[in-house]
Amino acid sequence: RDATPVRRAMTAGFFANAAALAPHGGGAEGAAFRTVRGGATLFVHPGSVLFRARPACVVYAAAVRTGREYMRDVTAIDPEWLPELAPHFYATRMRSGNEPPPDAAMAM
Repeated sequence: RDATPVRRAMTAGFFANAAALAPHGGGAEGAAFRTVRGGATLFVHPGSVLFRARPACVVYAAAVRTGREYMRDVTAIDPEWLPELAPHFYATRMRSGNEPPPDAAMAM
């Protein structure tokens, strides 16, 4: 079965809770991730099927702190889905410098 539609739906719903594999990747304690927005370090909970996995990017439903901060309900995703499914949150616009600022129309 192809789980891609479900993983894309999770990405669309939890786009703000995305995390990328940290450069050091973690260790015996599991994979370490950095949140895409904010850069906080989070870990996959030891009870997760993704505990020993090292996906490039994940979304999670919640973060809980015990001895360290763990992600709950983690789903491996394709990082390219983030700007596609949540462009309002992850858009990087190329500006020429000639456009008025977004709030300029309100000032007129």
